[in-house]
Amino acid sequence: MANAKSTGMDVDESGAEVKAGERKAVQAAVKAILSREPFHATPTRQAGDILIGYLRSIRKPISRRTAYVMLLEDLEQITDALRVKTFGLEGINEARSASLLYLALAAGSERVLRNRDLWRALTSRDFESAHDVMLRMYWSLDIVPAKDRVGQERICALARMMRTGELPAV
Repeated sequence: MANAKSTGMDVDESGAEVKAGERKAVQAAVKAILSREPFHATPTRQAGDILIGYLRSIRKPISRRTAYVMLLEDLEQITDALRVKTFGLEGINEARSASLLYLALAAGSERVLRNRDLWRALTSRDFESAHDVMLRMYWSLDIVPAKDRVGQERICALARMMRTGELPAV
């Protein structure tokens, strides 16, 4: 393979060509995979591995970037699910919405949607009671073990966001 100087291109041009070629190869691979491979919405055993999505082994570590994208997608789905109940509720500001989203991510949006005590408190703008309901949900579901002091403080801070309507200092 010729180097950049022998072709008359500077290094930036050859790097751009490589990137463009790589992009095209990735696009062609995506097209081939999407047309030939099944999509697995849930973990599926195949050839001694456990796959999800398109040939993604769940045994393979994921990057922070991938985890972040997955988190955003999960929160978008939860937002859609909770919108029916939260739309138009007075007092549900950014901090309270964030605490509900976090609770739904940890406990499951179905559980949050079915919790009559929580929605009764939110509808009546009784954020102190909503705070208490959230704590009971976290603890009854054992989302964070009692011995995990840092995790317990995190849960208390999230419930406090519901009570106060304020985002914690980061």
